[in-house]
Amino acid sequence: MGTLTLDYSKRAPLQSVAPQPRSTVGQEKLTLIAAAVAEAYDVGVTDLRRMLRTQELVDARFAFFALARELTEESLETIGFFVNRDPGCVTNGVRVLKDRCEVEPAFATRFQKARDLAKEKLAAMNPACRRILAYVTYDANGKVINISPL
Repeated sequence: MGTLTLDYSKRAPLQSVAPQPRSTVGQEKLTLIAAAVAEAYDVGVTDLRRMLRTQELVDARFAFFALARELTEESLETIGFFVNRDPGCVTNGVRVLKDRCEVEPAFATRFQKARDLAKEKLAAMNPACRRILAYVTYDANGKVINISPL
């Protein structure tokens, strides 16, 4: 009887469907939160999406997870997908961040700085984009024809 060898290099990649944000406003909010966290933790926004696990990047990712859960209505899947992580990482990150904030004052101060920056950036967002309250229909000349509430 011959031996069985598996060549994983020729295996087809898994097909997965990316979770979609609830809206483009949700995507914009996640982007602003990521920018605030990157600024507070002195890392690059693209570094949050990389597969590196340095303590500095892990702390920044956990802060992003917690702020995204606090300041948006996005699902765990969408938040995790935004930084190339699964929903379990988001849940764990929020839990670890909460625990560390309770015992490490310096960690809590840095997270509060990220929270303040994120809230500031979200407040500066175009008010028309914060939430869709009505559908507006325009004619070819740009004149409003109809406004219907959601």
